[in-house]
Amino acid sequence: NTVCDVLRAGCRSLLVPFAAGGETEQTVRSLMLEELGLATVLTEKDLTPEGLAQAIEQALAGPRPAAHRLDLG
Repeated sequence: NTVCDVLRAGCRSLLVPFAAGGETEQTVRSLMLEELGLATVLTEKDLTPEGLAQAIEQALAGPRPAAHRLDLG
């Protein structure tokens, strides 16, 4: 739901998908959004103070997400 809200708002976003215990759904979906230019992704393994700061800077430096035609319903 939060990701849908972010997509509706059209703002830059940084997603850190939950991947513990072999979970893959959030990772797959967030990487697809990143490929579409709608989000920046930081994996749990890269979630360090330095990694987070770099990912935030990357997300802020990028263009605003383009309009999309994803069905958010």
